[in-house]
Amino acid sequence: MRNKIGLLIVTLPLILAGCSFSQAPNSSTSIPRPIGNNTSSPITPPATSPSVPAQVSQENIERFYVVHGRRYAVMKSSQGFSETGTASWYGDPFHGRKTSNGEIYDMYQMTAAHKHLPLPTFIEVTNLRNNKSVVLRVNDRGPFVGDRVLDLSFAAAKELDVIQSGTAPVSIRALDDLNFSEDESRSLKPNQANYIQVASFTAHDNAFAYQKRLINNGINNSRIVQVRDSRGQDLLRVQIGPVKTGEDYDLLIKKLSNIGINKTLLVSE
Repeated sequence: MRNKIGLLIVTLPLILAGCSFSQAPNSSTSIPRPIGNNTSSPITPPATSPSVPAQVSQENIERFYVVHGRRYAVMKSSQGFSETGTASWYGDPFHGRKTSNGEIYDMYQMTAAHKHLPLPTFIEVTNLRNNKSVVLRVNDRGPFVGDRVLDLSFAAAKELDVIQSGTAPVSIRALDDLNFSEDESRSLKPNQANYIQVASFTAHDNAFAYQKRLINNGINNSRIVQVRDSRGQDLLRVQIGPVKTGEDYDLLIKKLSNIGINKTLLVSE
């Protein structure tokens, strides 16, 4: 746990054409650098006060980044975090671009952008107009428009029925059981075995073919676990691990993203 709060300041191009800004700085980057073509622009401290969620203490601030002259705080831990506000959604032209944690944005995956939460963070989002809820993985920064608190992927917005309206009032709740705490050096619970689940099948051939795909791409620590669901059906779950630290988790998620696997679930036993 750091004794000092790092200050991360970057200069970003004015490309806010849509709801979000998918070229926000990587929250794990330690060296400030300009992004875009204007690499000679000076990096200067902003004049405005930092944007920090009301319930977040100064001790829970890891660093800051700057968009359009405004500072935004990045939280160390998402534990216990909840928030209500307006959500929007983003698709083209950001589809296919890098997100803030280095993954490629896929508008058809269940993800979201948030200004302050650690990357990645699993959250439950509820549309307060219709009470529909989804579980999303925050992997991007934004939205930097008005007072919006969350940018949904197209897939998430579709599930929550936000496509037509464009925005909706939502509640956000961090899923503590799925998230890591940087206050604990991003370490997983030492007495538990943690795995990243990437697929579930009913057919053996499909499960073993999926595992072979992982092996062919250099991911060798996978396993197939057979379970029985509530309907009595046998399922074969493909899992990777055990995952011992947050850094191991981030590395595996990046490897999976590079081969087109973006829907994952962290499970413990």
